[in-house]
Amino acid sequence: MRISEVEIYRADIPFKDTFLSRMNVRAAKDVVVKVSSEDGLVGIGTTSPVPKYLGATQGIIIEGAKFLASTISGQNPFDIEKIHSLMNDALADNWPAKAAIDLALYDMMGKAVDKPVYQLLGGKVRDHFYTQFNFGMKQIRRPTEIAKIAKKAVKEGFRAFEVKVGIGLKADIARIKAIREAIGDEIILVADANRAWTAKEAIESIRALQGFNNIIFEEPTLGLEEMLEVREAVDAPVCADESCHTLKDAREIVKKKAADVLCIKIMKAGGILNCKKIATLCDSFNVLCRIDGVPGETLVSNTAGAHIALNAKTLIPAGSGVMQHYYTLKEDVATGGLIFNEGKVTIGEKPGLGIKLRKRMLTPA
Repeated sequence: MRISEVEIYRADIPFKDTFLSRMNVRAAKDVVVKVSSEDGLVGIGTTSPVPKYLGATQGIIIEGAKFLASTISGQNPFDIEKIHSLMNDALADNWPAKAAIDLALYDMMGKAVDKPVYQLLGGKVRDHFYTQFNFGMKQIRRPTEIAKIAKKAVKEGFRAFEVKVGIGLKADIARIKAIREAIGDEIILVADANRAWTAKEAIESIRALQGFNNIIFEEPTLGLEEMLEVREAVDAPVCADESCHTLKDAREIVKKKAADVLCIKIMKAGGILNCKKIATLCDSFNVLCRIDGVPGETLVSNTAGAHIALNAKTLIPAGSGVMQHYYTLKEDVATGGLIFNEGKVTIGEKPGLGIKLRKRMLTPA
């Protein structure tokens, strides 16, 4: 089986509501990659630009994918390690473009052997996991409104929440307090500072907030040395996100013991293959991980994240984010995929990623 064609599309999708973070994403400008084999199989992958976070716009990703198309043409999709080496030799960085191609190849491989993608990763170590709801910049609203949103999300089944912090300790306390009073102490909170604090500010803020229980503090500072200083000074777990893009980054964090949890994302790692490697590293060193996405992700990439999460041994019980498509996009480029029911995410037995494209939403790039 050989790759015969790579097609690239734009998919511009409005958000349901203003969903902003410090990454300043206002709408989904996704890229869809369709890879065909000479014997008629088709694999689908998508990627979502967040320029401030991933260093690539929609246009940069499209041009990167076009450039890489000739590199992978004629290759056997099952030679996935070789294909990644070829892509890395041909083009530095542009991990979102490589991610879309990687997803399409895994989708194709699964279809070729009539197995879901998680079987290609070694099978499921769990039947389901609980996913999170991300408030985005909804934290700028009044605490009472945040509490109302949280209650509604709990009724929809969410058992973990991510909320932005770092815009002022008084405001952070008010929001976290309102959320806790609305949803109780058992549900996990991921408090994401997006590197907003210095080490001193982070220690002060986390000590003030950790009493609200069951909180993971994500990327509190800029730089691993400061994050290690914070981790050693507080009782709550610290999670690495912006500092953990590649396998090399993950190794450095584990070596320095700078974080309790690694946040693994398809878009920053460059696809399923590299995410699997980071998850295996976590297992080897008994480090927790969470599988997350970026604003604007589609059902396609979120489903890929769910396949990884079902296979990752040290996944935290709740707090992985694979529902960005559900609570941010007005419409999606695909149907099928992951199954979300009462907060639980699982995957069926359909081959590959188990998704079907809505062609009407695609514009040739």
